[in-house]
Amino acid sequence: MLPHAITAIVAITVSLGALTLLSPQEPTAAAPPTAIPDSPTAAPSPRPTTGAAAPSVATPPPQPTTLPLSQGISQQELADIRAEGDRKQAQIYLLLAIVQIDDAEAALRSNELASVGQSLVAIDNSLDLAYARYERAGDSARDAIAQRRIEVGKMHDDLYLYPEGMDVRLSTMRQLTLALITEQRR
Repeated sequence: MLPHAITAIVAITVSLGALTLLSPQEPTAAAPPTAIPDSPTAAPSPRPTTGAAAPSVATPPPQPTTLPLSQGISQQELADIRAEGDRKQAQIYLLLAIVQIDDAEAALRSNELASVGQSLVAIDNSLDLAYARYERAGDSARDAIAQRRIEVGKMHDDLYLYPEGMDVRLSTMRQLTLALITEQRR
């Protein structure tokens, strides 16, 4: 179990490091807006006009509420980077689910069904978080994760009724989840 835990910790650390490098850095403070020298503002006239109405002072155009993007980055590129970040976070949650599957198998070997049940709930929560991230990214992998969640629910329901084949079902779940992670890396 120790090699699996070490592998998961290293994978999570590497993924988080890559995520911080790929995620856009937000500025800490925005500079106050400066007056644009070519803006069409009318200066008050020093002499009175002879017309019926006094000249009105034009107001400057409203400043945009969002900060402009850096040069060379389009909205689509920014959306693609965010989607890739969501995919990486979903893979981290899938790795966490694999570690939890290993915990469930270890508890099953020692015949601690209550711990297996808790691990199955934790697996479902991790898969739910991965599903939410894939949904934000618009990735089709969310359908496969939804299927894994259904299988985890069935395993939880069958835990006390049919514990005999639970080790095979957990092993299959691990393999399918691992295949989903490696498929996404291509």
